[in-house]
Amino acid sequence: MAKSIMEQNIMIQNIVAQKNDKQDLISFSLRSKMLGSFAIAFIFLFLLLVFFSIDLLAFDFGCGGIFWGANSSFFPSVPKSFVNFSYFGGYGYANISGTIFGGFGLAILSNEKYFTGGDLAGGFGGLITGIQFIDTYSVNLLLLVWLGLGGISVDSTDGYFAGYIEITMELGIQINSFTELILYAGYQIMGNLISGRPFYDFFNQTVVIGVRLAFGS
Repeated sequence: MAKSIMEQNIMIQNIVAQKNDKQDLISFSLRSKMLGSFAIAFIFLFLLLVFFSIDLLAFDFGCGGIFWGANSSFFPSVPKSFVNFSYFGGYGYANISGTIFGGFGLAILSNEKYFTGGDLAGGFGGLITGIQFIDTYSVNLLLLVWLGLGGISVDSTDGYFAGYIEITMELGIQINSFTELILYAGYQIMGNLISGRPFYDFFNQTVVIGVRLAFGS
């Protein structure tokens, strides 16, 4: 009897150990994907700074800065997914006779991750293009398109090489001769490219709002 109880205890300990090992492996996998995604974002930010430096040397008018945004529950009639997240990063662009061209890098993170360990995390970088409608000393109005590539982790085991599309309307308010506060609203789409069926295995669409702080001429 004592031997049987001992064998049962050993079996239970083995099961618990296997479960803990599996949880550790999942946690390590998620941390690795998050670190990889943020590494991609920081690499793009570095390349962006180089690109922005070239822009300033090549053109008289340009700006760059930082931004923060989040998906929004406004406009309930607009199709959107229900992933609660925020994103932040840096950007820079040149303005050539009202035509915008530049680059950006960002990191995206599920808001639930701060509280319940939500799994959405990633990073994107790419190109900015658009047009400037209004250009005065105190107010600017722009329509921008953000096109990017990057990596996204959607749960503890699955991640994708993904595409990023965002269209924003931006209102810039001049603070001083070299600083501008920008308020924006737009529509954002993210989806997988590799692996799986593109923009099908992972697809997220949402209204976004945010704020940017820009520096430049």
